[in-house]
Amino acid sequence: MTEYRVTAAAHSRADSAAIISLLDDVDGWSNWARPLVWQTRWERWGQPAPAGPGAVRRVGLWPGFIREQILSRDSHGQTYTVITPVTFRCYHGAVHITPASPGTDIDWQVQFVPRAAAAGPFLHKALQYVIAGLLAKLAAQAESLYATGGVGDCCYKSEGVRP
Repeated sequence: MTEYRVTAAAHSRADSAAIISLLDDVDGWSNWARPLVWQTRWERWGQPAPAGPGAVRRVGLWPGFIREQILSRDSHGQTYTVITPVTFRCYHGAVHITPASPGTDIDWQVQFVPRAAAAGPFLHKALQYVIAGLLAKLAAQAESLYATGGVGDCCYKSEGVRP
């Protein structure tokens, strides 16, 4: 089977902590990621909460949700895999965050093998569009927070531990 790769890069004047905070605030993604992502929420928090390894996030629009599991997360980014739908035989995503003077460089990479070989080119094109769009929106939201002095504020508001 053919492995496909998608890469996107962006820069933000915001610091890396602000980028991580936005990534961790999955419940808030739909506030800045529309129209690419309409509904988002943590289904399960990881350790440490909320976005540590084992966390499961649900993104999309009913009935077409994608469930992603966080594999690793630190101050330099996160890695994740898609657990449903079973469109992929293998899927590995990574968001790398690198301090740059001034601000932060953000790289989002995806490698996948489609379950159905014929779907590969379509999925590749769709993911190129979605990943590049999400990254642009993430960088723009971080820029907005930077410009308004919101950087450093915790974007994530805990409403209690989810199951």
